[in-house]
Amino acid sequence: MTLSSIRNLLAAAGLSLLANAAIAAGVRVENASVREAPPGAEMLAGYMTVYNDGSAPVALTGASSPAVNRIELHRTVMKDGVASMIAQDRVEVPAKSSVRFEPAGLRLMLFNPTRPLTAGEHIGLSLQLDNGSRVDTRAEVRRTPRAATPMGHPHMEPYHGAQ
Repeated sequence: MTLSSIRNLLAAAGLSLLANAAIAAGVRVENASVREAPPGAEMLAGYMTVYNDGSAPVALTGASSPAVNRIELHRTVMKDGVASMIAQDRVEVPAKSSVRFEPAGLRLMLFNPTRPLTAGEHIGLSLQLDNGSRVDTRAEVRRTPRAATPMGHPHMEPYHGAQ
């Protein structure tokens, strides 16, 4: 391989990275939050609104955080009056639109926190997109009033936006 070929290959790779960054730049996250849970809780819920300001649809294909061991995308589905949370491989965000993650709909399920998460702190979240890029954001840990949690499950509470 010649030096010229190597330069052309590196330039093409750089343009590809810039294109991915430009697509990711059209995606933003607002009002990201995670509910505080009792010590020892193995599962938490995360909520947010994902905006796609770009001219092409994108899909979220995963998420990660150093504060938990695993994150899955879930959707609440009602069948015969019973709610079930179903893992999703991807969540489409149409161009010039948004998708809200909220109870009784989409949510992030955060498994096995690496430490107790306390109300008022912020954790890092990284959302993976189908084009290989990612969107990094921070989520506020919010206290859940005990009375607002059906059956005492902190990830099933009603969501009322910023608190």
